[in-house]
Amino acid sequence: MLSSSSISTVDKNGEGDSLPEDSNTRNRTTIQDGHFFVDNFSLTEQEVKKSFVDDVPSIDFSERVYQLLEKEMSTSVVLKMLGRNLGITTLHNRLYGIWRPSKPFQLMDIENGYFIAKFQSTDDYDKILSQGPWVIFGHYLTVQPWTIDFNPSLPYPNMILTWI
Repeated sequence: MLSSSSISTVDKNGEGDSLPEDSNTRNRTTIQDGHFFVDNFSLTEQEVKKSFVDDVPSIDFSERVYQLLEKEMSTSVVLKMLGRNLGITTLHNRLYGIWRPSKPFQLMDIENGYFIAKFQSTDDYDKILSQGPWVIFGHYLTVQPWTIDFNPSLPYPNMILTWI
């Protein structure tokens, strides 16, 4: 069951804002003196550059933000089913059944049939990458480490090598 809640924050001018609370990670977000705090993570306004490129809003982040993102995503894998599309709930249930992780993992549906699985355990992450092949309903599940260069809009190869 999915649940959603929000928490209220107040900035230095006393203006309130309602931000979502992530029920999986229990992150608390507050704004104080131009800093955005999520638990113990602080993001300054200087680390976020807002602009317009050809009348389209654009947001650029500092190198520190990219490094933190890469660190946070270091136990994430990109998944794609070959020859079949599955809903996120079905895929999540099947993955728990075949992977049997030692700790819960998050599954995110991104786009073009791609999913990202983020593991709490490095042992689970290593196991998923090193074992396999993973087959769900008779179709191969491709698994690759997430990288900052991953782009779900790029075409996916229609042929891959696998081991049996």
